Order: sequence, then C-alpha cells, then structure tokens
Amino acid sequence: MSRLVASGMSSFAGLAVVFAVFFFAAGAPTPLLSLRQQEWGFSAATLSIAFSVYALGLLAALLAGGSLSDHIGRRPVMLAALYAELGSVIVFLLAPNIIWVIIARALQGLATGIATSAFNAAIAEHAPARLKKLAGGLAGASVAGAWVWVPC
Repeated sequence: MSRLVASGMSSFAGLAVVFAVFFFAAGAPTPLLSLRQQEWGFSAATLSIAFSVYALGLLAALLAGGSLSDHIGRRPVMLAALYAELGSVIVFLLAPNIIWVIIARALQGLATGIATSAFNAAIAEHAPARLKKLAGGLAGASVAGAWVWVPC
C-alpha cells in the first residue's frame, strides 16, 4: 500500500514538475528575441509579431484542443505537446531568420495550449486524496512560477 501511495505521490510531483518546466521552456526564448533583433536587424513590428504569434497559437489550442485529452487520453496529448515543444525549441535554436523564429513561437503556443488542459487534468487526477484541493492551485502556480524564473 505504501508503494502505491509513493507511486501516486511521485506521479503527482513528476507531472507538476514537468508542467512547470514546460512553461519555463516556452518562456525561455523570450529574452533571446531581442538579441536576434539586434543580430538580424528586423523591425520592432516584426518582433511584436514574434511575441504575439505565441499567444495566438496558445489561444487557438486552448479553444480547439481544450478537451482533446478527455477524448483520446492524457498521455497521448501530453506526449504530443512535449514533442511539439521540443520541436519548437530545436527550430528556434537552428532558425536562420525571423520567419523560422515566428514559426517556432507559433508551434510553442500550440504545444503549450494543448498541454495546459491535459497536464491540469492529469495533475488533478494523480493528486493524493489529501492534496486534491491543492492540485488546481499547484497547476496554476506551475504556470505562474515558470514566468518568474524567465530572465528578463
């Protein structure tokens, strides 16, 4: 029985940590965009597009894929989101110009939006009974806390 509790607690903690790291990874390129602007010489309007396309992708994924994990399962949705996030980071790192950075940011927004509902639900489902009420707050704190650690 104690092994089951430990396993449930580790699943809960692991999901919360991965979710927080996920949001950290999504925000990490933000300070690099200014460096890319200086290096590549694109306009402030283009920089704004690179920032806003993330939010648009996030919103689209939240609206369209919010209940996706209810239909096909948490694990496939979380894995797809993690792979998409990894892909966006690779595209961002290898981007030869601002167009590829914008594509990477859009992909990050989509991945983050898809992951949000699946991770929130999984965290709530794996929370030990005594922490069920805290699960939603913990998921929200993962999102908010990740932004605190992004260097500006």
